[in-house]
Amino acid sequence: MIRSNKEINIAKLLITGIFRQNDKLCEIDDSIFIPIIKAGILYASTASNNKDEIRSQLLEHAISEYIKTWLKHAQEDDENIDEDIEINNARQTFLEYYNETLK
Repeated sequence: MIRSNKEINIAKLLITGIFRQNDKLCEIDDSIFIPIIKAGILYASTASNNKDEIRSQLLEHAISEYIKTWLKHAQEDDENIDEDIEINNARQTFLEYYNETLK
């Protein structure tokens, strides 16, 4: 339940930490991981007067973290990636999992 920019920044730090830990462990499939992220975003914004803005900020932050992880793994697999294509694929994949869950 976020009410201030400070709380939004804390929520972003938590999301970043969750992504880093998941990347380190490599144990949670995206089909499960992304719904967990979505549940956190939805919960964090429930009691706010501007929940749509908070959800939007946290969603974009989560997508950014997902893209970072995606690019890291893509570059490990192939040094000559097309970064624009990979970014688009990562964003699209994240949103597909995000939009199919917890509607």
